[in-house]
Order: sequence, then C-alpha cells, then structure tokens
Amino acid sequence: MNYLYETEENPKMLQVYLKDAYHEVFCYGLAFKNEGNYKDKLLFTIISGSDSALQSMKAAIDVGTKGGISFGHGKKSMTDYRFHREKPLETEKGQYEN
Repeated sequence: MNYLYETEENPKMLQVYLKDAYHEVFCYGLAFKNEGNYKDKLLFTIISGSDSALQSMKAAIDVGTKGGISFGHGKKSMTDYRFHREKPLETEKGQYEN
C-alpha cells in the first residue's frame, strides 16, 4: 500500500459511510491492531471535524463496523479535501470510551 506523509496539503483523515452520506474528519492520532487479511481493528483515535461528521463517526464506532471506517488522507482542492483511502478499519460494539 502506498502511504503518504502528512502535510498541510494532505492531512490524515478518517471517513465513514452512514445514512447514504460520506463523512470525513481530520485524524491527529490513530492506533490499530493488525488482525491480518486487511482486518485491522481500531484501538484509539483523536479526531476533529464538523459536529455532524463527528456524531456519524462516533455512531459508527459505537455500533461496530466491519470495514465501514476508512483511514487515509485528503488532497486539498479549491474548496475542500478529497479523501483517498489507505486502510479499512473494523470496530467492536461497546468497546470504546469517549
């Protein structure tokens, strides 16, 4: 997999698809456990973003997901950041604290 170093033009991000919409948040810290076969489990993250994006990400993490959350980077455009996926992540229902 081709990972990109974080810069102002290419910040690290998380993305979730929930209720027919994609939501992206900025990611400042992330830890995951390599489960093999592209099944990496989210252990810890520090994120920021709009309230609706944060609530969607929190909901996806709380209910558990099999690859519904993606880690990657944004590419700055004129009006926003376009998300580029680097790694899918799984979460376990009820295993996280705010």
